Amino acid sequence: MKGFEDAFQLLDGFRFADQESRKNALLFAYWVGVARCSSTLERKVFRPPLVCVDGEPWSGKSTLVRRVLESYDMAPAVCWSFDENMLAGVADKFSPCLWVDDCRALNKRESELVSRWVSAHLWQYRLRGTQDIVQRNLATVTVISGDGIKLCPDLARRAIFIRLERRDA
Repeated sequence: MKGFEDAFQLLDGFRFADQESRKNALLFAYWVGVARCSSTLERKVFRPPLVCVDGEPWSGKSTLVRRVLESYDMAPAVCWSFDENMLAGVADKFSPCLWVDDCRALNKRESELVSRWVSAHLWQYRLRGTQDIVQRNLATVTVISGDGIKLCPDLARRAIFIRLERRDA
């Protein structure tokens, strides 16, 4: 993607619930580009928010995320739930994007873990089978997509929402 004009073309064909959702989709495309192109030094400064792509079934949530990521030739770390080991793997690979697909609600433990992940500049974890603690700078765009996503109030204030409507509606 070369510029904002390309970003607008990228979002063609999606029915956004409102203008704020369209604006947030453009910001999402921008943050993915920054995360993809940032150096280690820039990663210490850059902290993208949590992005929630929400909408009715068959509204194009996964297609939107996939299209934005593919525009930067980016393969995200894709998972279906949050746990310590998965986040350690994402941090260890310096993955610029984490995508949790088909998520509806986070339980209390997952909410606390995601809250720490989204607000951290530095992620610490213990290597499996050792006593060694590893630290990694984080600049990972975290995307949750699903139907009717429910977040705790603390996470909701840190998130930007992209709401889609069904294309045939």
